[in-house]
Amino acid sequence: MNASPEFRKFSKLSQLVLVAACIGAHAFAQAQTNLSPGSGVAGGGNLHGGQPYAPEPGSFYRDHSFFISWQDQSVAPSQRFTDIVGQAGSVWRSPSTGESPYTFTGVELFAAGSGNLLDSYSFNPSADPVHFTFSRLLEGEYTLRIIGTPVPSPDGWWPVNEWQYSFSAVASPAPEASTLAMGAMGLIAVVAWARRQRRAPRTGA
Repeated sequence: MNASPEFRKFSKLSQLVLVAACIGAHAFAQAQTNLSPGSGVAGGGNLHGGQPYAPEPGSFYRDHSFFISWQDQSVAPSQRFTDIVGQAGSVWRSPSTGESPYTFTGVELFAAGSGNLLDSYSFNPSADPVHFTFSRLLEGEYTLRIIGTPVPSPDGWWPVNEWQYSFSAVASPAPEASTLAMGAMGLIAVVAWARRQRRAPRTGA
């Protein structure tokens, strides 16, 4: 049985409403993860938090995705560079031994959704807390990966086994025009020198 024209119109309208609702929900979720210069985020875990990190047996990792989006529209898109400055560390440290339930071995930055590693930090095995900075990021979606290792307690338990991380966005200025010009001049000089070397007559030994 064929549907009436009125029903088909209603069906199309309901589909449009559903699509608009999905787009609106995605935009809302995206807005919740936006990170503009001057803002920050935080997270953490415990001995049961995080996923196993295969390259370092016994280690865990925790991912935090974020989206850099400048709210200051007076800054040209070509000059919207952002530094991500953060730290990670144990919440508690033994007052007598100075030991804590965790050490942190690395922090990695990915282009979200692609698995493309953009930059990384490696720390010595006993690092806690750790500090990191990823410089001159453009607007877009990223994933920050915190990598750590639980430390066995000499008593078999820890009074507090929590760890935490935080990072914030800081506006990073675009390169000065004079710096770009000097770099271009240097590149031209290197190319010219290489061409002269190729053209120069070779003499046998």
